[in-house]
Amino acid sequence: MNEKVQDFLDQQEHLQELHDQKYYYLIMQYANLMSNESDFIEVTKEEYNEVLLAAANDAKKEDGRYYIKKQLPLDITEEEFASVEASIPKEKLADLRVLAVQSQEDKEAEKSGSATFFTIIAWLLFIGGLIIAISTSLTTEEYGYYSKRHNFNFALCVTSYLPFFISGCFSLCAAELFKKLQTIVNILRRKE
Repeated sequence: MNEKVQDFLDQQEHLQELHDQKYYYLIMQYANLMSNESDFIEVTKEEYNEVLLAAANDAKKEDGRYYIKKQLPLDITEEEFASVEASIPKEKLADLRVLAVQSQEDKEAEKSGSATFFTIIAWLLFIGGLIIAISTSLTTEEYGYYSKRHNFNFALCVTSYLPFFISGCFSLCAAELFKKLQTIVNILRRKE
């Protein structure tokens, strides 16, 4: 086998082991099964860089491998781990599995400025439209010489709020569209 191919396969196998180790760590952390001891644990380069920026004393690099100081999980058997894993809800397990594989760069790349902009616009339309609709629906009716009556016109409120609500919905749709487009861009970047 070609030496470069073998190196690539070895790196991918090692990376998978690190992801499995991180998944185990996240499960134990979620179940609050951590010991009071802390030691250096091998991690990916992305995790190492995150810790290096925050606390340089808790990160080290040896022989091309990256280590950070973390609280150690309790030492349990595989059967005990399987039962702990089975007791966690499936949705949370799926989230932990994604966190184990996802790097910080992926998390930041998923954030789309356009999606955030359209989400903010949508909420401004929803809330601002409701305030405007309520304020236009409050009417004052004069009867008699010195008498006034304050009324709330529900039909006017609904018809005033409807355009804001529809515009807000379209803005939320645009935000979701930009989130999906950003996800597609991230997938294409990973393939490169």
